[in-house]
This record gives sequence, structure tokens and C-alpha cells, in this order.
Amino acid sequence: MNNMRNIPSVSKMLNDAQIKVLIKKYGTDRVTEQLRLYLANLRKNFDDNSTIPSIQQIAEDGSSKLDSKSQLHLKPVINATGIIIHTNLGRAPLGKKILEEVRTIFEGYSNLEFDLTTGKRGQRMDHIKDMICELTGAEDAIVVNNNASAVYMMLKVLAKDREVLVSRGELVEIGGSFRVPDIMSASGAKMVEVGTTNRTHSKDYKNAINPETALIFRAHPSNYKVVGFTKEVDNSELAEIAHENGIYFVNDIGSGYLRELPLTSLNNEPSVRKSIKEGADLVSFSCDKLLGGSQGGIIIGKKELIQKLATDPLMRVLRVGKTTLAILSTVLRGYFEEGNLSDTVPVQRYLMRGLDEQKKIAEQLQDKFESAGISSTIEIGSGFVGGGSVPEEKLETWQVVLDTKKYPRQKSASIHKKLMLSENAIVALMESGKLVFKCLTLEAEHLDVIVSEVSTIVNKG
Repeated sequence: MNNMRNIPSVSKMLNDAQIKVLIKKYGTDRVTEQLRLYLANLRKNFDDNSTIPSIQQIAEDGSSKLDSKSQLHLKPVINATGIIIHTNLGRAPLGKKILEEVRTIFEGYSNLEFDLTTGKRGQRMDHIKDMICELTGAEDAIVVNNNASAVYMMLKVLAKDREVLVSRGELVEIGGSFRVPDIMSASGAKMVEVGTTNRTHSKDYKNAINPETALIFRAHPSNYKVVGFTKEVDNSELAEIAHENGIYFVNDIGSGYLRELPLTSLNNEPSVRKSIKEGADLVSFSCDKLLGGSQGGIIIGKKELIQKLATDPLMRVLRVGKTTLAILSTVLRGYFEEGNLSDTVPVQRYLMRGLDEQKKIAEQLQDKFESAGISSTIEIGSGFVGGGSVPEEKLETWQVVLDTKKYPRQKSASIHKKLMLSENAIVALMESGKLVFKCLTLEAEHLDVIVSEVSTIVNKG
């Protein structure tokens, strides 16, 4: 039986050869702190039946814990869900071409705020502003760190302590508990609800306008949709009402639908260029949804208003750095080369991906599963655009399904969970008790990894 007094001290353990190996790898401070925590926990739970672990055991446990803390928590994931813009999986994938192009900017210094022609200080927005304006038809543009920031900034700068008219049908909550009323309140604007949840008329806006009204605000409903007996005022009429009364019309379109595609699933998605043509004074949208870039929020519109935003102290708080600007610049340049856009922007490739291409991937995955002794079938299923866009519209996709006779619901669910925890994390879907790999969002390079991880899990039982 051991006595608690025999538990070694931290100072004694620090002089042990095995602990010194840890110190060489992790440093004295980290190892010392880990030993203190370990020994404190040992003393706390010590009783007459406890056994004092050897220094070797303590060293192994400490090494394991320090190793786990040093590992990357944010890791790559193979998306087999068929959801193209998956908010929980980082939204738009950037792709190799973008990363290769911006790598040299990340590795060293850049002319982020330096004018190479004059040798004087420059403006970071100059690197992307002209491209955004040409692609959207806007007079001017700025970029902030996300679209929620864009909405907050427009309201705070243009409508603080004044009234903002918004339809009740647009007072939505979207992912991450983003609520339009909360952003209104935080900005200092006074929200005035007009119309009803399902029907809002032009007279509702007109009757609500008074000397305290700063602007009419339209919010993108994201993944919320009202159907049936509905009515809303179109953008052109809202712009006309606003301008007749000497106020602004601000349109948050959310998803960044920059290039209109021949897809019925996107028929009702608000277009960036169209929103400017319809007369909005300011339009805001995300960089990392349909646009296909990294996280950011773009505000476009009338030059005088953009300059008012750009010179406000809040811009210093919300501005983006070289990483966002470099990626956005590369993505935007892709839109000037229609023929190469699918290669540059993965979101655009997945949106336009045909069933023939998907079927080839499905057949390859099934063949690889068969070679590994894993029974599966292929079938037509459904995918989604995602990212809060067109909530009811589905995209056809070929999918590979593990054989339900060999892998019934409980076993498939276990494989599904273990795939997410595997070294190469794979997120597939459980649908009606079946484990499904949707090919809409898969690349050929993912297939061997999927088969390897599934085989490892199945063979371990």
C-alpha cells in the first residue's frame, strides 16, 4: 500500500531523464504545468487503494496530452454530403488554383497599402475595387470581414438613431443566431416593421415614412421561405418609393450571386448586378457563398455613400487583411475568364456539374469499394446549393450507398460516426438508415481516401 507522501514532487520529476526528453521537445514551462496538473489530480483522487504510477507512466501520459494539444484542431474534411456551400464545413472551398496563385503573397511581403508607382502609401481597396465595380455595375465598393458586418455598418453609419423600414416577412434568424432585429438594435437604428409576415404592399412602406425615416431595408430571407398567399414589393418600386421621399434603399442580398447560371434552382436567387440595376443605393453580399471566395462581406453602390462608409472609423474595425483581399482578387479575376471559371472557383464547378461526370465518380467509387470487399450500390439522389440559398430547391446527384443487407442501419451509423473521427475526416450522410456518399461534392482524388478509411473501420469490426 502506498502513502500519498510518496508521490514525487514536480522538482524531482523535472530532473528525471525521461521527463527531460519531454522538456527538450515541449519546453520547461509546458512540461512543468502538465506535471502540476497531473500530480494535483493524482492527490485529489488518492485513497488507500491507489497505486502511485511510475515516472515512465507519468511521462507517457504527459507526452500523450501534450501531443494532442499540439495537433491541429481545424483540419481538412472530405465533403460527401452533396451540399455545395456547407456552412458547417467552411462554406465555399477555395481550390488548388486559387491557393497556388496567392501562395507567394502569403509567404512574404506585399504591396497591401503601398503604391509601387509612386513609392507612397496606397489604399488596400484599390486592389479589388475596380474589378468589383466592373463585374457588378456599381459606382464604388468596399470589403469588410463578413456580410453581417456589412449590414451592421450600413445601418450604423446611415441610420443611427433614425428609423429603418423593413417588412415583417424579412425579420428572419439565420445560421449562427444571426437575427435581423438584433443587428438593427446593435447598430442604433430604430426598426419599423411594415406589412405582415406573408404580405407587404407598397402602401405599407409609404404610410410608414416620416421625417425620422433614414432608409428602406430589404433583408435576404436566406433559408426561410413564405409560400402560398404572399405579396412583396419588388426592388425597383422600393427604390422609387425611397428616392421620392429623399431616403435610401439598402438591399442585403446575402449570397453573392455574381454570375447568373442556367439553373432552375437559382431562378429566385437575387443577382448582384440586377440589384444595382433595380436602383438600390447600397447592396451587400457574402464573398464565401455563391461568389466562391473566403469569408468577407462586400458593399457596393453609390460612390458618395461608399465613401461615407469607407471614411467612417468603423471601417478600421471591420476592414479585411491581405489574406481575404488576395483570395478575393484571384476569385474575381476568374469571373473575367468565363471559360476557366470552373477551374478557378470550385463552387461554380459544382453548381454546373453534370450527371454524367458525377456518375463516373460514383462508378469509380463503387469499383474501389468492390475491390476492397465492400458491397455498395449507386443511385440518383438529391443535393443542395446550401449556404442559406434556395432552401426548397434540390440538385440531382449520383450517390454511392453501402449495401444495407451487409451494413444495416446501426452498423452504417457506426461507420458514419467513425468516418468523421478518422485521421482523414469524411462527412457523409445517413438517409433512411443508409450510409450515403454524394458525388456532387466529391473529387476523384477523394475516392481512395474514402475507401481506405471505410475499409479500416469495417475490418476492425
